Amino acid sequence: MKNFSAFRLAGLGVATAGAMLAAQTVSAKEFAGGEVSATAAVSNLYVFRGVDQGAGGAAVSGSLDYSHETGLYAGIWGSSIGGGGSEADLYIGYGIEINGLSVDLNVTNYNYPTGFSGPDSDNVGGFSEVILSLGYSTDEMGVSFQYADNVAGGNGYVYYALGAEYGNFSVILGVNDFDEPAGQTYDDDITHLDVTYAYNDNLSFTVSKTSVDDEINVNSSDFVLPPGNITVDDDTLFIVTYSLPIE
Repeated sequence: MKNFSAFRLAGLGVATAGAMLAAQTVSAKEFAGGEVSATAAVSNLYVFRGVDQGAGGAAVSGSLDYSHETGLYAGIWGSSIGGGGSEADLYIGYGIEINGLSVDLNVTNYNYPTGFSGPDSDNVGGFSEVILSLGYSTDEMGVSFQYADNVAGGNGYVYYALGAEYGNFSVILGVNDFDEPAGQTYDDDITHLDVTYAYNDNLSFTVSKTSVDDEINVNSSDFVLPPGNITVDDDTLFIVTYSLPIE
């Protein structure tokens, strides 16, 4: 289920920079017709869809997943956030792969128990997306398309991305398309490009560049993203992620 995991991690931002190449080490155990697996990683930044979630702080993350042989899966992913915050995401979905073609559909709920003041951010089920991932891969290369729709909580948005990987390199071009409620000062079109090199199964390096459409009148390069306490600018970000084996 390598392809499912890679797309799911990219959709959740679990690979820290949104890389298709999974940056975590996975240890799987057979259980009730499926597998239970765990991941862990540390990174100098927590970057999700081009946005620095931790105000420049480092992050420690990990997940626990159950994948059934039918293609059904469920899990939880958690991370620290700079400034003493935390995140815990719940997801359930279904993935299938036939001759290199893969389809993955899941519902993901984002929770921020501490250090975050977004709408419904500490209410399980209150801030959720439906995420569809399509892909094709061979032993050397892969391409993917991903679409995420905010179906609960937040201010309303969609996210879509194209990804490609060849050997140890991967690229993701994604667009955050936000609705713009009256009176708000953030732009509704934020694009990011992430280029990742996986040195080995444990260590990866990512360069992330975000472009914010400056149709609105602001006094600096910082733009406030919903739900209200995350900023994004056009600085180039450099992310180093190291995975920790879990036996």
